[in-house]
Amino acid sequence: MSDSLSGRVTRAALWSGVNTIAMRLSGVVITMVMLRIVTPGEFGNYAVALAVFTVVSSFSELGLSACMARADIDPAEIGSTVSFLSIVIGVGLAVVMLLLAPQLAVLLGAPDSVNALRILALCIAMVGLFTIPCGLLAREFRQDAMFFGVAAAYVPSSVLMLLLALNGPGDIAFAWSRVLGQLVTGCVLLWFVRKFYRPRFDPKQARRVLRFGAPIAAANLVGFLLLNADFLFVSKLLGPVRLGIYTLAFNVSSWATATLSSMVMNVAMPMFSHAKSDPERLGRALRSSLSLICLVAFPISGFTLVLSSEIVDTLYGHRWIDAAPVIVVLGVYGSLFVCSLLLSNLLVGVGLPSRNLLVQIIWLVVLVPAMFLGVELDGMRGAAFAHVAVIVLIVLPAYFILARRFVGNLARILVAATMPALGLTIVSASAAWAAKQASDVTVLRLVIGLIVGGVVYLGFGLPLMGRYLPGRVMRLLGRVRLADWARYPLYDHLRRPAAAPVRD
Repeated sequence: MSDSLSGRVTRAALWSGVNTIAMRLSGVVITMVMLRIVTPGEFGNYAVALAVFTVVSSFSELGLSACMARADIDPAEIGSTVSFLSIVIGVGLAVVMLLLAPQLAVLLGAPDSVNALRILALCIAMVGLFTIPCGLLAREFRQDAMFFGVAAAYVPSSVLMLLLALNGPGDIAFAWSRVLGQLVTGCVLLWFVRKFYRPRFDPKQARRVLRFGAPIAAANLVGFLLLNADFLFVSKLLGPVRLGIYTLAFNVSSWATATLSSMVMNVAMPMFSHAKSDPERLGRALRSSLSLICLVAFPISGFTLVLSSEIVDTLYGHRWIDAAPVIVVLGVYGSLFVCSLLLSNLLVGVGLPSRNLLVQIIWLVVLVPAMFLGVELDGMRGAAFAHVAVIVLIVLPAYFILARRFVGNLARILVAATMPALGLTIVSASAAWAAKQASDVTVLRLVIGLIVGGVVYLGFGLPLMGRYLPGRVMRLLGRVRLADWARYPLYDHLRRPAAAPVRD
């Protein structure tokens, strides 16, 4: 990548990471409070409604935001048509979801989720309204704007959620909070963009954007069906109460995914789109982004896995402790999913959304029977095992086969990007597990494990992270003598082909 593009991508990735980490930490705090107020059944009802919303919203956007983010398309040419299509499709699907809410609730084994489904239909309509600003900000790598939009929505949506939960059903509180949060975030993004396209239908431009966006929308639909298939199976076969516990387990084990998915979705595709004409640049972009993802995702998953019981008991209360065994399995899935998401964006960025759709379809076709069998045999934990087995045996090999056609030395790039983070995670997570044995008090076990594991990881990992941190930060950290092992010749040999991002 050119210096200017590399710097913009790095800054965008850092802003996206700061955004997601800040909101994730804030979300953990508000969820800690909420889960001591609401029941597992209410949380399960909201999880059903949210699963339906997620699947429908993934299709309602129809890949139009990604089309606006493409570097090789002038947004002025397609802006009015994209605005028209996104509003019409979003409002239309919102009406359909509103009307079919009772039937969907019964079909999914959670008839009490109907009101939450109706409320979340409002969010579907807003997806279309805010497609243009999301696409334009992603195009310009303006993740700082995304951060301020989400941050501005946090306080009012959280206050509303708590007030409603104290005076009514918890699923309704979650649903209205999401509506308000999406509205505030969208308005802030509109303010940052300050560019409006009057809705107007142009058949020529519609064919152009739909030719690119339809495969992305289909892939998104399949992808979000994949993400929510387990919720639907658990709800139907085990009921809303078990679904509430499973949802908590999935949320905790997905901290790595949630931390990085936004960064990958908003930064990776435009980055690969810029680099697709040069295979060497594309390989460096993949290597750099995958390395950063692994350095963040792997330790989060590792610590979550070895401290699962302490996390659940301390943060959410002992009545949710059945989520801990599920977290142990799903902790592995979180990191693997982020890596697959990056490869998915690689295919879209180089102009092969149909290949990505093919992988998503294969994934769904294999996952559905695996999920059914897993839930039947081992309940919630069986659903977790199904996720891990399918992504390891089917999905990642499929992405590898497709990506190696246009990324040279792909196997070497993957090894170089993943192995340092994996080794660090194994060492630091083992240290966290050993350290927590020093106490029998749950809170102390969690604190001791995190401190010891974190110190070990940062002590050895900061030299590897130096390529991604701003120069001022590294100069400050450079005053502390860090581990020398990162200068080992093998690591230098693996690192040499990848160009380091420009520091601030």
